[in-house]
Amino acid sequence: MYMEDLEDYDFKYCIWLLCEEDEEWSKRTDGFKAHISICTHLSMTEALDMYSILEKDTSLIVDAEPGPIIEYNKGFNALYYNVKYSVKNDKPRPWWWPKNAHVSLKYKYNEAFGEEETNSLRILDNECIMERIVIMKCTGMHKNWKCIM
Repeated sequence: MYMEDLEDYDFKYCIWLLCEEDEEWSKRTDGFKAHISICTHLSMTEALDMYSILEKDTSLIVDAEPGPIIEYNKGFNALYYNVKYSVKNDKPRPWWWPKNAHVSLKYKYNEAFGEEETNSLRILDNECIMERIVIMKCTGMHKNWKCIM
């Protein structure tokens, strides 16, 4: 499916771990909050079930690995950084930690990321505090995605 069918493109319900508002990473996004996707493509029931067993007001530190990654997927383009659970955390890595954890910073449709734009999104501080878990409805353009809980 290509993005000319944007209304049909659907990540459905997602569980996100959000970056603290005042973190540098939060100031680099365009139309959504910097986040780690814990789960995607869930039904509303699945999202509510998962959300009910997660600690909503968590606070943990993540470390970005060097260099942004750009992924082109049938017109939905993402710029993100792979992250790892920091050794500075005082608790062990949570059971729900995603297999390929990454923090999403920017999305584009049917357009490549230019070198200047990519350079402007470089993370200077590789450490970030993630603070809470939310359910997002991620259907259509990312600027229209909605926080459900």
